[in-house]
Amino acid sequence: LDDNNDPQKLEQGRDELNKAIKLDSNLAEAQFWLGRYYLAKNDVARANESFLQAIRHPDLGKNFLNQSIALLYSQPNALLPLVNQVIPASLNQCKAEHVSALIVRSTLARKPVNTSMPWLEAKPLLDRCVNDAQTALKLCTPGQLKQRADATEAIATSKLLLFAIAPEDQGKAQYRNETIAE
Repeated sequence: LDDNNDPQKLEQGRDELNKAIKLDSNLAEAQFWLGRYYLAKNDVARANESFLQAIRHPDLGKNFLNQSIALLYSQPNALLPLVNQVIPASLNQCKAEHVSALIVRSTLARKPVNTSMPWLEAKPLLDRCVNDAQTALKLCTPGQLKQRADATEAIATSKLLLFAIAPEDQGKAQYRNETIAE
């Protein structure tokens, strides 16, 4: 799918994918490509519905989660709603398969925060970033070195931002001590 595709062929491809999915709703690859079609048409909601169907596949879901993250990473307004649907509402229910989504959510949610943001607005965002990254770190297997490094970086960056933004009366020393200790 690119800008040079013939619109008629794209519609025909979409129709073929829908036929295949109608015959077997478990076709994760067809769901993923249907999501890419909708994304090319700027229909993010339908794209995410299709990506989510692919991600929910019991055997191939993790692969399609990683592909969806890679595909949407430069489009945080599309990616954040998708990872929010993938991650359980309670972090206690997260499993190893959620590590990538947790790290991505932690990173994306931190992006709009800067040192000029009001404390009461920044603190809940950064606390969530820290919680997501800490959960990801706990779930990482010993072999997931990159994910461990990414989660550790997300924790440190979030805590440094908390320290930079925190007013003195909000326990600035607490964030300084926590960040230095880690």
